[in-house]
Amino acid sequence: MAVMTVPRLPEFSSKDLFHVIKFSVKGMPGPYIHELARDTVRVDGANDRVFEVFGWKTIKFQISVSPWIDLAWFGQPMRRDELASIIASQIYQFLWDVQHGKITQGTAIVKGKVSRSWDIKKINIGRLRLLAMNYYISDWVPVLALDN
Repeated sequence: MAVMTVPRLPEFSSKDLFHVIKFSVKGMPGPYIHELARDTVRVDGANDRVFEVFGWKTIKFQISVSPWIDLAWFGQPMRRDELASIIASQIYQFLWDVQHGKITQGTAIVKGKVSRSWDIKKINIGRLRLLAMNYYISDWVPVLALDN
């Protein structure tokens, strides 16, 4: 599987990484966003309680080109499959909204420059994968990749 990692803002590409939650299906890293959003695949370790060690009830995460998206849940600790589905659904909806003109968002900024290769309006959502969620000091950031 050859993929290109989707660029992240510099502050979310640093060595200040504290925790990683990885996603895979049948041992293959990076399930597709559209499959996770539609609950058509089951991630490995689906029942793992991913935030239990922290005792958290809320998190916030950011897609590098979007506003912050707050995620809160109540009740049982969140499982890996729930997290993957929620994050994928938010990303899928954000990209769909951009591509259909509901949100005016353009190309990604990579190293301070506009990157035409990451034009959000033209990204094929069907090729987008969720590799992991990285935790930086106080924020969770999805690690995304596109099939080559």
